Amino acid sequence: MKKSTVNIVRELVSQMKFTFTIKSVTDNLNGTYLLTTGRTHYLQKNSNTIFVIAGNNYEILDVVINESVLVKGSVLPVVSKFDLPSPFFCHGSITQVNMENTQIVDMKDKIPMVYLLRPFSEDVDAMDENDPLIERQPALTLFFLTEANFSEWTSDDYDDNAIEPMWGMLNTFIETCKASEGIGLLDGYRVEDKIKFANYNFKGGDKMLFNDNLSGKQLDITLPIYGTCCDIYC
Repeated sequence: MKKSTVNIVRELVSQMKFTFTIKSVTDNLNGTYLLTTGRTHYLQKNSNTIFVIAGNNYEILDVVINESVLVKGSVLPVVSKFDLPSPFFCHGSITQVNMENTQIVDMKDKIPMVYLLRPFSEDVDAMDENDPLIERQPALTLFFLTEANFSEWTSDDYDDNAIEPMWGMLNTFIETCKASEGIGLLDGYRVEDKIKFANYNFKGGDKMLFNDNLSGKQLDITLPIYGTCCDIYC
């Protein structure tokens, strides 16, 4: 039995790897530590994301994208390499997903988030002269979202604490698609900032789509899915 497109996207999200490498540690002698790294992935300052190093929890005080992370904790971190947790995945209509996610009280249990908008359309048994093994090509809209502070953040804050981290997560999703044996060659895609996860009108106002204050990136992509690869079968 073939997997649904939703489950294929779900598996792609679960396969996303966020390997965090601590290149060096500076002890500031006040309970804070500066960790240098080459890739900060989806980490953001003052987020609800649990940052765990060798079993110890750390509060994220500051992030310089793809350079360093300033953390606070009771144990000196050590130079190491480990994987950050996978993002929370959800799918459905705006109304349905908002209702379901509102039932999740603790914000750290639902961010960072990959949200697949439904309904979506897909060309089934689509013939592609460049790759005849393609079985279907769903036109998907995904949102890569994290918590935002609508009342206090400046434009730069949105960029530093949401837009750029979620751009990093979106790029990891694209890397995962390209590496998957079940996905064909990507023929481009469209990316849009979602400063606030809201609908905008011509007067500059907005109507929130979720009860939670979220910000990040939108990805519109046609995903070419093979019909003969074992990866898309249960």
